[in-house]
Amino acid sequence: GSGGAGVASDGGAGGAVSRALLGAEGGQLFVAAGAGGAGGTAGKGGAGGAVSGSTLGLVTTFAPLGLFVQAGKGGDGTVGGGVGGALSALQISTPQSTNGISAVLLAGHGGASNSSKSAGGKGGDVMNIGQVKDVNSSINLIAAGTGGDNPLGAAGAGGNVAGIKIVGFIGRPSDGASRLGVFDQLAGPGPGIEIPQGLYSGSGGAGVSKGANGSVTNVVARQIAAIAAINTVGQTFSAATKVSSVKADLIGFDLDGDRVFDSTVPGTPSPSASKPIDGFILAAAMSQVTGLPPATFLFTA
Repeated sequence: GSGGAGVASDGGAGGAVSRALLGAEGGQLFVAAGAGGAGGTAGKGGAGGAVSGSTLGLVTTFAPLGLFVQAGKGGDGTVGGGVGGALSALQISTPQSTNGISAVLLAGHGGASNSSKSAGGKGGDVMNIGQVKDVNSSINLIAAGTGGDNPLGAAGAGGNVAGIKIVGFIGRPSDGASRLGVFDQLAGPGPGIEIPQGLYSGSGGAGVSKGANGSVTNVVARQIAAIAAINTVGQTFSAATKVSSVKADLIGFDLDGDRVFDSTVPGTPSPSASKPIDGFILAAAMSQVTGLPPATFLFTA
């Protein structure tokens, strides 16, 4: 459940999901925590609910999306946005591909503020996620929350990603017929919906003072489609503040296999400047990273 709104006080915290053991066979597993309540005229937004300490499994499914996990958004507040809900201490068991996309894990966005004396809420973190099913298993998307906006002052910082141990893929490299890059297709009516693939910290919110982007640290995976900061609402990418201690065989999926980064606008200097096609690393600082793609796939802004 979502937290209640304040009248002249802080909003209530969103309901959390913890210590759950959930699985699905033949269907879709959807896990969501509640949003924080809105703050009143003199209050802050409530914190979004977390999803933590749980084991979530999927055997097979004919649904276009097998597992979807969403922490709660922080509540909006006149004098401060609520913190987005975190994803923490989760064990995930999903195959590489069911009938489409296996798993999407999203922390909650920070709540917005509207004050020169306070800040938008910080985006939710993603911490200590494990997937030890097998080397062909995958989680398509892991993303921390975006910081809350504040048109009159400081915006919220994006959430961080840390402590990820995946024996398989973060992002599936193929749909079974052809290579995939940074986007995958969620089946649906008409052309379906594109979703980004990869591992992302949260983008900072917009404001008089922009919020800092989050960082990605301490990660192990077989392959990773892309690493950056992301605003999952607009599916736009920006530089993670730091990417460090990441171990993988490959980072940055190359859709056409030409070892040259491609985007929808040829020759653009960064995946933040146009919609990317291939995977990439986009970070302000980077250290102790293995599995690096060709130099054309590395960006700093």
